Amino acid sequence: MERAPAGKPLLKNELAKRGAARAIVDEALAGVDEKQAVKEAAERFLRRRHRPKETEQERQQALLRHLASRGFSGYLARQAIENLDGGIEPAEDAFELEEEEQEGSSG
Repeated sequence: MERAPAGKPLLKNELAKRGAARAIVDEALAGVDEKQAVKEAAERFLRRRHRPKETEQERQQALLRHLASRGFSGYLARQAIENLDGGIEPAEDAFELEEEEQEGSSG
């Protein structure tokens, strides 16, 4: 099973709870690219979230909360949101698209 992307502080904490030596944890986490991990976490969250009536601001706030819960700093989370291609759009729903097409053809 693939693990959801997480920030270094969360990973450090989880490994410490499992009894890993600090030096080993620091060495292991040295190779973690947090910028890439936060980008992947943001994209994954948005792919799974479907709330069509949610505003852009509500989506951003939910994403910030999610990324914080995954151990990413506020700075990295805001940077990820700013760098998302095309902003933060709601997930497309096939049923809604179908309804819109039906309404358009019947009117």
